[in-house]
Amino acid sequence: MQAFYFPLDRVTITLYYNITRTMTTDEKIVQALEALQEGQKALQADVQKQGTHIEGLIDVQQKQGKQLEALQADVKTLHGKVDTVELKVEAIHAYQKQAQAEIMDKLFESNEITGHAQNALEKRIARIEKHLGLPPLK
Repeated sequence: MQAFYFPLDRVTITLYYNITRTMTTDEKIVQALEALQEGQKALQADVQKQGTHIEGLIDVQQKQGKQLEALQADVKTLHGKVDTVELKVEAIHAYQKQAQAEIMDKLFESNEITGHAQNALEKRIARIEKHLGLPPLK
């Protein structure tokens, strides 16, 4: 047998390409991976936005916590002041009761003195009228 040798640099082979090209499996996988990467990037952006929003909410919550603490301190201060006012009102009320009792005692004493003095004066006038012979006034 004889071997035939054909040098390839002298051989012309015509290739025909199919104009309606279909995607190979690798191309489909690459396209699916690209779509997944875009979806992943979108999800990461959404998560980052939510993280920023959550940080903002945490800041607001911390501010509200500080405001609540300040409000509680103010309420404690007000309770202390209310207690002080109540004690002062009680002291004033006790003082007024004592002053009223003293005034009433002085009035009774004054009425008693005045009553005795008036009785004595009436008796004196009656004696003078009797001595002078004047009729009593009514």
